[in-house]
Amino acid sequence: LAWCNAWDCGPDNQESYVGSYWLAWERYFPEGTHTLDTTNMAYQFFTPADGTLPGSDQPVELSSADYIEIPAPTVYSTPKLNVSAPGYGTGLTPFDFGSSVDFWRNGIVLKRGEANNKGWYEESYPRTLDGRYYGSGFVATDAYPLPSWSEGVLGLLSVSVGTVTFTTDAPVIVRMYNTNWNWVSYFDNRYTGIITEHELWRTRFDLAWCNAWDCGPDNQGGYLGSYWLAWERYFPEGTHTLDTTNMAYQFFTPADGTLPGSDQPVELSSADYIEIPAPTVYSTPKLNVSAPGYGTGLTPFDFGSSVDFWRNGIVLKRGEANNKGWYEESYPRTLDGRYYGSGFVAT
Repeated sequence: LAWCNAWDCGPDNQESYVGSYWLAWERYFPEGTHTLDTTNMAYQFFTPADGTLPGSDQPVELSSADYIEIPAPTVYSTPKLNVSAPGYGTGLTPFDFGSSVDFWRNGIVLKRGEANNKGWYEESYPRTLDGRYYGSGFVATDAYPLPSWSEGVLGLLSVSVGTVTFTTDAPVIVRMYNTNWNWVSYFDNRYTGIITEHELWRTRFDLAWCNAWDCGPDNQGGYLGSYWLAWERYFPEGTHTLDTTNMAYQFFTPADGTLPGSDQPVELSSADYIEIPAPTVYSTPKLNVSAPGYGTGLTPFDFGSSVDFWRNGIVLKRGEANNKGWYEESYPRTLDGRYYGSGFVAT
């Protein structure tokens, strides 16, 4: 029964050791409860061949044993979530949809916390500083699109902002992706010290893709499956936590007929989000502004000097260094590297 397995023998070119260092064993167990030692060992379970005696060699070909399991639901309901993640627009909506969480698609911004995880950098493109990746990136671009199974699926927009709590009203599949290749390596197991409860996450090599936030722009496509990975985990109904340290997450509906903890099909439907719907019709907001204008005091709210409806030829004024007056130059220019003067909103 010995063969050159995929977990070590084959990758290490040890075919010649089959039968000496790579072996197989067999044992009969009667009905009841038993124990197995998993130290450097893997196990499979078979149905004894009809007509054989307990303890005798079995034929090579045997049928599988079955598993006592509470059947998975025939149909999973779409889980609805809310998330405690901080977003760049935190507080705008009850659950910060659109800032902390959104359905991933081309052009959506993935924000990364500062070193102290309390603020956000506003750079329009990712870059490195002292070897640390920071700023804003995209979940997808035209050059580096999302895989089909990830497109349009609910996901976090906050990375490296500490522990995030989410609540789901039904079982949900969460897929996790690293956002910095330097923090995660499957082969040297460094990820085991970073991912909370890492042993509960199943590595999905088949889901790894060259993302738009780092892998693609840095030409790291050759590291897929080693430094760029994906993981998957089943969460039951309830409240759970996620560690966002260099990790991004998406939320899916389990496939019908699958068991908790089993590999899911690649293509899954998105989870949904608990959100108070926006009004069907918004009323036009009416504002007043305290901004100083070149005609301050001429009207109650300085309309036409501090604020106006933008159109061709309207002048945009820039204050002096002390912000108390206005330069009257008809064109923008620089003085000691500082842009000042007057310009137009459109020409």
